[in-house]
Amino acid sequence: MEIILVQELIAFLQFSGFAAHQIGEIIEEVQQYFNDCDDPQANLKDLEKKLETHTEFSGPIVEFVEKNLQQNKETVLSVPSSSNSFDGSILLTWRDPGTQELQQKEFSLPLIIGRELAKMPDTYNGQPLSKAVFYSRKVSSCHAIIHVLHGELIITDTSTNGTTINHQLLCQSSQKLSNGDVLIIVPYQITVTLLTGDGGTEILTI
Repeated sequence: MEIILVQELIAFLQFSGFAAHQIGEIIEEVQQYFNDCDDPQANLKDLEKKLETHTEFSGPIVEFVEKNLQQNKETVLSVPSSSNSFDGSILLTWRDPGTQELQQKEFSLPLIIGRELAKMPDTYNGQPLSKAVFYSRKVSSCHAIIHVLHGELIITDTSTNGTTINHQLLCQSSQKLSNGDVLIIVPYQITVTLLTGDGGTEILTI
């Protein structure tokens, strides 16, 4: 099966000014196309027709996909099927709320997101935690944990203000995460991409 650099597509959509809900819909449509199509590069017109239901700018998106397929890059990201259990790492993509600079980082799981590194635990259920520190007063010290439970990717909100996932508020509870989901941890808007392979434990201070 052909492979697409999904993280680059997300960055392209964000740079092009697509809204968060549109990015999620487009990524889901592209994922389904690659899962269903034996020869994606030969049937890109079909993808363009599918994307027309979400945006009038389907042409430039398909051109971007085609360009990435033709480049045949070495470092690639397969699009995981939603029916399979998740076993990999995740890529978080966001814009700095001050500079609007695009940021991306790959994390192994489990991952904790919060404001204060010193208050974050080092392990979760006996596993080392990756840590992403977002310095904003609106982000709780330990805001949320992303982990794998029974083969599925789960986000657990542990914050005061809650975490918005695709326009739905999650507060002190858990929910399944899917490829292309958009998290809003005010003031950050973060797109989640599922990756295959082991990204290693990381600490990221933003």
